[in-house]
Amino acid sequence: MATILDCFHRVSGLKINFHKSNLVGIGIPFEEVKLFSQITGCNAIHSSFTYLGLPVDCNMAISKSWDPMFVKFSKRLSKWKASLLSIGGRTTLLTSVLGAIGTYYFSLFPMPALVNKKLESLRSNFFWGCNADGKKIPWISWNSTLASKDKGGSVGNGMSTKFWHDVWIGDSSLKTQFPRIYRLALNQDCMVRDCWNNGWDLRWSRPILRGTILHQLSVLSSTLDTVSLSDSEDIWTWLIGSPSFSVKCTREHIDKSYLPDGDSETRWNRFLPKKINIFIWIALRDRLLTRWNLSRKGIDLDSLSCPICDSSIETLNHTLWFCSLATSIWHKIFAWLDIDIPCPSHIQDIFSWIGNMRVSASIKSILEVICGVALWALWHIRNELIFGSSPPKRCLLFDSIVDSSYRWYSSRNKLSSFSWNNWMQNPLLFSTL
Repeated sequence: MATILDCFHRVSGLKINFHKSNLVGIGIPFEEVKLFSQITGCNAIHSSFTYLGLPVDCNMAISKSWDPMFVKFSKRLSKWKASLLSIGGRTTLLTSVLGAIGTYYFSLFPMPALVNKKLESLRSNFFWGCNADGKKIPWISWNSTLASKDKGGSVGNGMSTKFWHDVWIGDSSLKTQFPRIYRLALNQDCMVRDCWNNGWDLRWSRPILRGTILHQLSVLSSTLDTVSLSDSEDIWTWLIGSPSFSVKCTREHIDKSYLPDGDSETRWNRFLPKKINIFIWIALRDRLLTRWNLSRKGIDLDSLSCPICDSSIETLNHTLWFCSLATSIWHKIFAWLDIDIPCPSHIQDIFSWIGNMRVSASIKSILEVICGVALWALWHIRNELIFGSSPPKRCLLFDSIVDSSYRWYSSRNKLSSFSWNNWMQNPLLFSTL
């Protein structure tokens, strides 16, 4: 080998510095590597090492081999960064970090389920600003949307494989994957063979879309002796009942499965910053930390009254609509837009009212931008009143809503031809011209 490198040096003029080079053996005993290193003058190193940021000759099926990636994620998603960023800023940083570092690893190595769980925990803690041992708010996990395909297994005749407790589909038991369905099973210790009678036959404590579940189970196999799942027939396909995929169908499935009944669909206006979109999402689910919500969580407060008007309990609807300051601002906004003010019983009704209007999509977008900025501004001035060093100027609130809504809409809409004067007069009037 040294002779070959010397010939390379004579031809190209590039000389190898053996004292700075390392000799590695893949699948070769380290004693032989040391012997060759003495001949060539290189340093002998063990086969497990890092090259171009990736581990070489490591068992990537073991979660410990992914520790270097966890260290990188933890450094970029530290607690002090979460405390300095808004919730929109955290979302942006998460997208950047997880998309950049994770793609490099995941393009070469399949991600184990335990690694997926740790990354989900790290991401969730950073998004909500929690420590590793802090209380976490439920979130759609990566396992439900982006997890890699599970490998299938064969169960033979099914006499020695427990349907719920043994691992025969995916990398965990069906009891672990579907705990809610498991609790409804009459025979939780049954074998796979017990659930097969010329078709899947499962017993439940109450009716739960029996026909749909049996149809989904029937795609596994026509006979029990050949029950197996190929890589393409993963557990996600088994649940959905269709191998086809579309973003719209996945979004509808996630909303249906994870969002409580009665909630409106997830709203996202591309003309608003992320922080306001996330704020609206939290507000529509009544998760803002008003004094009423804090008291419901068991936190003792000196008063539950609204800090702005001190005339009623500070609930979400009061702060953002029924408070004297909010009422005056909303009257000014709808007078500016020359629209009759609606009478919602909940903040959610504002966006439902916009959605039901018989106007163009551009007008609806403008209305959503203005209403979203108004909700954000009202909550911001409430926080400034409580935590600020000096009382905010309420007389400037309406002007700031008009200014911020114009800047955000015009800068994010490439087709916008609004002038500042047109926006000040009435943006809905000039959007139809």
